[in-house]
Amino acid sequence: MTAISREIKLLKQKAKTFISDLEQIEAIVDSTDAVDSTSPSEIITVEELAKILLVHPNTVRRFINQGLLEPMRIGKKLYFVREQLPEILAAATKARDEKGVNSL
Repeated sequence: MTAISREIKLLKQKAKTFISDLEQIEAIVDSTDAVDSTSPSEIITVEELAKILLVHPNTVRRFINQGLLEPMRIGKKLYFVREQLPEILAAATKARDEKGVNSL
């Protein structure tokens, strides 16, 4: 197999993954529109959630690993729906109360 053939094969794999990710995003957008077409949900990243919670992104990831937060997964990326912030804040507060004031 030549270097060009390997590169083409790698690009095809990446394209398939990209298309799959786009289809998942489209499905999320479609399901959101079906729920409430007047105000679509805003998707936020781990980093954006960390800024809202005033914590480091690793803290958000730790909450995910502990099962306190449940993100949506699109490919390898993790996302949250902004409308779920009250539940997210409640889970983060619970984690803080269980671990101590300084953990949030």
